[in-house]
Amino acid sequence: MNLQDRHTDSAISTYQFFKGEIGLSVALQIKAGERLKEHTSNTEAVLLCISGLAQFDNQMGLVQELRSGDFVVIEALVAHRVIALETSQFILFK
Repeated sequence: MNLQDRHTDSAISTYQFFKGEIGLSVALQIKAGERLKEHTSNTEAVLLCISGLAQFDNQMGLVQELRSGDFVVIEALVAHRVIALETSQFILFK
């Protein structure tokens, strides 16, 4: 199974591929020039970039470029967003 095959042609596509007793993993694809709008999460999470180029920023002033292999820890209840500079693939661990 390949996670890229699970995505649709929409600007932002998600696919939950694992749900355990206390966590889950979601594949996320954002097309070039699109953005995951600013939002908050109730729990801490990790966003791992698999491919592409994107920018992560949050309300605390953190701005981080994400390329293949880069990750960012997303703090609970801190507003954040992701902008895809290239079509990008991510894994979100919650």
